[in-house]
Amino acid sequence: MLHTFQMILKRKGRRTEAAQGLRTSLALFLVFLLLLPACNHHDSGHRKYYSAYDNVIDVKQDIREVSIEDVDISAWGKPYLLNDYLLLSDVMSYDKLIHIFEKNTFKYLTSVGNKGQGPGEIANLINIIPDGKANTFYAIDYGNLGLQSFPMDSILTNPDYVPTKKAGIKQTEFPIQLQYVSDTVSYGMFWHILNARDYVPLIAKWNMKTGERIFMKYTGHPDVERKRVKFAASPEHGLYVELYQHHDLISFCTLAGELKCNAYGKQWNDLTSNADQYFDEAVFCGDKVVASYLGRA
Repeated sequence: MLHTFQMILKRKGRRTEAAQGLRTSLALFLVFLLLLPACNHHDSGHRKYYSAYDNVIDVKQDIREVSIEDVDISAWGKPYLLNDYLLLSDVMSYDKLIHIFEKNTFKYLTSVGNKGQGPGEIANLINIIPDGKANTFYAIDYGNLGLQSFPMDSILTNPDYVPTKKAGIKQTEFPIQLQYVSDTVSYGMFWHILNARDYVPLIAKWNMKTGERIFMKYTGHPDVERKRVKFAASPEHGLYVELYQHHDLISFCTLAGELKCNAYGKQWNDLTSNADQYFDEAVFCGDKVVASYLGRA
């Protein structure tokens, strides 16, 4: 993860301004390091408090520019790690939506994921799900209502590789973020569509083979009227977290769907507004959660 967020893309030509936006967004990551709270089953739901600025990590001196001349990457580029590879998805690409590099050298290898509505193409790329054990990644394609499978061995030997469909998704209830464990066990955040303008994010355990989804008992903080969260799960620790985008709040839950505790920041309130931004992406890293934090000191 650290290698990914240290990378700054140096672009030339018409996309220099867009690349500057990507440079800025990547620099926001790793500003907040949160130790897992000492919650236990005896104080389930107990309040905890944190100060994000007690754990700031300044990574400016570690950021370096990487010149990539073979592909154009817009400000919408999003990084992922898969074993020895760095994946960059870019929904604004003109043809191939996913670019692959060597993780440590940033050497460009190939691009996959043809943009389009046809068979084997990606109509609406939402997210990428790395599967380290199988050395494969899955692309959530809302346009074609499925997860497209991309094995790295096949991609690197065949630049025209056509993905296969790993699993189907529903138009009104589909995964946005996913922690893949196996074909029968994955944990993800699903969007339950209410209407054209609104949705409810729900966490579920998903069996890709059968399509069964078991939604978690805890559905969100009772004082938050409009829930907008990011999600990360750790099968190793039996936990998942919901990080609120517009509230200074993190919920820690078990993978059985039970709330362990809510952790409140200094700016916590229950206002229904998109004016304030707090959390964005997050990932478990050992016994810690590393997340981007945009709140104030």
